[in-house]
Amino acid sequence: MKKFLSILLAMAMIAAMAPIAFADYPSEASFSLNHGGVYIKDDDDDDYYTEEVDSLAPGETGYVFIANYERDDDYEFLREEPRSISVEEQDIYDTESDEDIKLISVDSKAEKKKIGDGKYGWFAKIKVKSIKMSSYPEDGYDVEELLLEYSWDGEDYLLPVDLTFIGYEEADDELEEDPKMFSYEKDDDIEIDLPDSEGTFTGVAKKDFDIIASMDTKVNNSVLNKYPNADIRFFNGNGAKFPVSKGRLTIYADSDEYCYEVNSNGDYIDLSDTYSSKDKGFVITTTTLGKYIVSDAALRGAVSSGSTAAPAPSAPSTAPSTNTTYPVTSPIISNPNTGVWEG
Repeated sequence: MKKFLSILLAMAMIAAMAPIAFADYPSEASFSLNHGGVYIKDDDDDDYYTEEVDSLAPGETGYVFIANYERDDDYEFLREEPRSISVEEQDIYDTESDEDIKLISVDSKAEKKKIGDGKYGWFAKIKVKSIKMSSYPEDGYDVEELLLEYSWDGEDYLLPVDLTFIGYEEADDELEEDPKMFSYEKDDDIEIDLPDSEGTFTGVAKKDFDIIASMDTKVNNSVLNKYPNADIRFFNGNGAKFPVSKGRLTIYADSDEYCYEVNSNGDYIDLSDTYSSKDKGFVITTTTLGKYIVSDAALRGAVSSGSTAAPAPSAPSTAPSTNTTYPVTSPIISNPNTGVWEG
């Protein structure tokens, strides 16, 4: 009943807004993508913003397609950018309590994103509010309606957004860049593959639990620039702490490689002595998905495992000279929960 009344109210509100065009962009606009569709970057398609989704996860960002960005033969703008973007209506319901909750915000200024070879589009950037796991409903949130308003060339327009659900996808025993929900019951044997099957995380569940976990292998260019001839791999966990016993993180590697944990201070903790010939990799006792570097060259200034002393001064870099100067220091993780690196 509550949803039905809300829908009726939204329809009445729209009917009362006669001066505003509903879901109608100027007739001269062209649309290479779904008008009102939600898009994310497609890593398999030259990083174009062409992967359409109908759901987003808490804390995730999506881009609502408004229209093509075009120029004429003289490279003059055919139209102004959409402005004053706002959320006109959002009916989002907790699937457990049926409570109407506001989770979406939008940037007021449109963004230009690449959608093809030499082609761009105007997008509204929407952001889903982050939600604590303790407050997250088991089945996520249903999106009954999401309506944006924006201005173009002195006229106001309403745009329904094709988003139907907010929630985490169920994981399939593999860590990925996007956060996924892992669910276990007490005494379950846990075995999760690292990205690209380059290792495993294992343990035994101490209780029933759900957890949001992710790991990516994005490189830290400031490290690569210091060691241009080294083969370096990065494993950036989101810091998820699993309530397990016998927690082990195994990273497959050769016996002559080195392994380092990057702590919250940005120090390299040398874990190279955890190498196991039997497991053919580094076997680290942990319950947390931290951040690790595996390299075929030793990294300068590392701290030995268990040591609390500050790293010794680093030696001068042997990287080729470039226009950019890279200080020889350990990388700093600006946000241990998101895997963002800074030089």
